[in-house]
This record gives sequence, C-alpha cells and structure tokens, in this order.
Amino acid sequence: MIPRSLLVLLLVFAPLGAARAHSWYDPRCCNDRDCRRATNVEMLEYGGRRITADTGIVVDVPANFARTYPSQDNDFHVCYYFTWRGEPVARCLYVPGAS
Repeated sequence: MIPRSLLVLLLVFAPLGAARAHSWYDPRCCNDRDCRRATNVEMLEYGGRRITADTGIVVDVPANFARTYPSQDNDFHVCYYFTWRGEPVARCLYVPGAS
C-alpha cells in the first residue's frame, strides 16, 4: 500500500511532468492541447503526408508545407485545428531529422 503522503506528492507533481513533456513545441504554432504525437504516417503520391494523430484524427499535410520543425523526440507530431466544417487542418508538423 502506498503511504498517503507519497500519493499526495505524486498527484501534485505528476501534471508538471506531463506539461513539460513537449515543452519544445513552438508556442506560436501549438501547445500540448492541439499538438499530438502521430501513430501513423503515410506518404501520399503527390509527396504529402497523411498523419494519424494519437487522438485518431487524420490530417493531410501537403508536400510544400511551410511550418515543419524538427522533432526533439524522433517521433512525428502534428498540430491541428478544425475548420468551421469540422475538418482538421495542420497548423504545424514536427518531423524527425528535419532541419
């Protein structure tokens, strides 16, 4: 059984670790709420990418997408928002090995 004082400390400090987990996201682009780790990245015929976020949302990113940044954890991450029609649109993309 976990001592009550240890449990309280875990509950207090656990959110701080999660908030800092992706502190490298560019704040002009996104944050921990709208930027998600990709679970699948599919290359499209025209050079774009179809990204499936860990939320299950699928976002198509064009080949010439200007807001592409280097990922600091060697995973793809996509930041997106929804249009008034409910369609997801990429705000920025974090790519392993990007310069």
